[in-house]
Amino acid sequence: MRRAVIALGVLLGCARGPSRAGVAPPLPAGERVPPLLRAAATPVDAPTDTVATDAAGGGVPVTVEPPVARAPTAARPTSDPACLPFADDALKATVLVGDSTVGFHDGLSRGMRRRLEPLEGDFYAAAYASTGIKSFTDDDRWVQVLRTRKPRVVLISLGTNNVYQARPAELRPYIERIVRKVAPAECVWIAPPVWKSDTGVIALLREHAAPCRFFDTTRLVLERARDGIHPSSRGGDAWAEAIHAFMTRCVEPGGAGDTARASGGSLR
Repeated sequence: MRRAVIALGVLLGCARGPSRAGVAPPLPAGERVPPLLRAAATPVDAPTDTVATDAAGGGVPVTVEPPVARAPTAARPTSDPACLPFADDALKATVLVGDSTVGFHDGLSRGMRRRLEPLEGDFYAAAYASTGIKSFTDDDRWVQVLRTRKPRVVLISLGTNNVYQARPAELRPYIERIVRKVAPAECVWIAPPVWKSDTGVIALLREHAAPCRFFDTTRLVLERARDGIHPSSRGGDAWAEAIHAFMTRCVEPGGAGDTARASGGSLR
């Protein structure tokens, strides 16, 4: 008879089961949860550091927020954080076009060639004397150069013959047309190396040269040739150094890391 009563009690307990799935029935007051039971009550997919006991050591599960993983902070470039340097593969196919400040196998063109030669690519420079922004727009010679060489990067050094233009705003549509002709290549519009204050052409180029990047040459003081206008060989080399740093490391002219001062250039 005693064995029958015990068996009936076991069956009744199994039929009732726990009140909530996965939760053991409450213990009488004053009793502490055994360590093994505490471990069993912990979800198997919960991190080990998300369960703690209360201050009294009563073994009550307490949820602790896991530490939020933070991505390492990337080092910012020397200039604009959004700037991405030109890839070496793109720089292997570079064309430099513009007015006489490009240099006829000297000055800026020679300096850029020296810096791009290690890439063993194809650098080409073409200077067009006495040209301005408006006349350059309709000059098919430089456009033919782009068609033939298919550069991935185009440098435009143009605007020297427009620095004293009375109404510089009239140049806006021509600037925009030149930029459209350069596409789809990446490009940099190199501001003219003014020797005196201009009438607003530099600001116009800065605002409307996009999507070409704008290189502000006015932040440099370059050594000049005898005419006092064109950079000398040494000044052109310093200019090329600053442009190269701008393209490969996003260093703004005159910014930290600009080494142009070491070879014929200084800051304004």
